[in-house]
Amino acid sequence: MKRLPASFAAGVVAWLGSACSGASNTPTVEVSPGAEVPVVAEVPVVAEVPVVAEAPAAQPQNVVLITVDTMRADYLQCTGEAAGTTPHICSLAQRGRVYTRAISPAPATLPALTSIFTHSQVANEKPATVVAHYEPLPTLAQVLQSRGLQTAAFTDHHGLGVSPASPVYPPALLQRGFTVFENFGKDRHGQGAQQVTDAARAWLTDHADAPYFLWVHYFDPHFNYRPDPSLAERFGFSSEGCGRITNGIDITEIREMGSTLTAGEVACLVALHKAELHATDAAIGRLLEALPKQPEPLVIFASDHGEEFLDRNRIGHEWTLYNELIHVPFIVVGPGVPPGRVGRVVSTMEVYSVAMGAPVALTGAVYSRTSHYYGKSPELSEVRQRANEHALVTDREKLILHPGGKVERFAHDVDPGERHTLSTVEPLLGQLESRMKALTTVEVAPSEAAADQDRAARRRLQKLGYVE
Repeated sequence: MKRLPASFAAGVVAWLGSACSGASNTPTVEVSPGAEVPVVAEVPVVAEVPVVAEAPAAQPQNVVLITVDTMRADYLQCTGEAAGTTPHICSLAQRGRVYTRAISPAPATLPALTSIFTHSQVANEKPATVVAHYEPLPTLAQVLQSRGLQTAAFTDHHGLGVSPASPVYPPALLQRGFTVFENFGKDRHGQGAQQVTDAARAWLTDHADAPYFLWVHYFDPHFNYRPDPSLAERFGFSSEGCGRITNGIDITEIREMGSTLTAGEVACLVALHKAELHATDAAIGRLLEALPKQPEPLVIFASDHGEEFLDRNRIGHEWTLYNELIHVPFIVVGPGVPPGRVGRVVSTMEVYSVAMGAPVALTGAVYSRTSHYYGKSPELSEVRQRANEHALVTDREKLILHPGGKVERFAHDVDPGERHTLSTVEPLLGQLESRMKALTTVEVAPSEAAADQDRAARRRLQKLGYVE
């Protein structure tokens, strides 16, 4: 059996010990008022969470990791008319192992992918803490490279590997271990899924004769949405009928519209987004077609986070931990992987385990958090203070701890849309606090140089539309 990173193992031990003991120091909490969020019938909570590990396999000879930016789980529909949006991804799902309750570690790209590539999370993003935590950890690419696999990555996401816009999650960390790391992205528009696929296919032509790890990250479904006009029309977009929404509209303009967006305008945004998903799916189909059949590679598909279309009165992502942002697709296809659907909750950090041939940990409870610290100093970091949320997701329920102590608990069996909070929050709140405590790291004070970096980073983030 392959050994998991010590930091991960320690975190799991600490979490399981606290969760199963039932001990907690629970503060007084505010539960959402019934007038706004109706209280529904109580659902019993099991404090002890059984741990199930899927059977381990040997290190796969060839590993292909495909990640799509900004794809929520409920937009991967593989039956009925909606199946035409992502036919190639649905084909993967039909042939592979589908984790139907996959949860992202964070509703934003850099913290989610950093956690996936290091199999590690932190609960406190104080200045410079995250850098200090992640710097010494080996990445998935480094581990696989040390095992003799060739490594290459291709993307057009402007923030992966080349941009200093978010220094608290050092983009260079995701480059580690990749002999080839090619990024075509220069801004929020990227260069397109087809170009990324072309580069990956060209690399495979010259390197498929020896074991390899190939990572391809597609950015097209992320705002700003600008699909081919004919494709946009196919998914319901109409220049005449979409009011203020135009193909390619900037996210800053959309957010300025805010609550004045009509239902029809939101539907037009969704149409543009789904057209981008369809174009990305076509590029993924071309990539899958180019993969050598012998030996069969292990193919892992996942999304970094979802997208909100006024589900909670916002357009975009990053700010909350409701399902539309952290419930994502997660599919595995390859040698020794039994097809089927796994209904237990799992973190997409288990991509790390799958790629190394280690067992997937089905602990029955996973943690996610918003990423409110983008910088190493308070000057930039304050822009994320208002989004400091933590969540614990179990096989049946979810608990969200909001800033200021407000708590929401949802029963997914009867309330998949997370609209009705339950009347009690224990013992899940105690378990979440234990998890946060186990994942809290020693804080590191920012340097003067880090503060200077943050001032420049904030200007870049403003230009990109991430901060006001």
